[in-house]
Amino acid sequence: GDGYRRQCQLRDLGVESIDVDPRCTVADPTLFSHRRDAPTGRFASLVWME
Repeated sequence: GDGYRRQCQLRDLGVESIDVDPRCTVADPTLFSHRRDAPTGRFASLVWME
């Protein structure tokens, strides 16, 4: 799908390490989902380069 294509693009740009969380925010009740829950919540991503 789209995620695989994005990972290929990142690798083409020189990104050597890509970690993807396979959990689904809709299916996993321990994660907030805007689609499943109320319109408030927090979501964060962490990106860094060394």
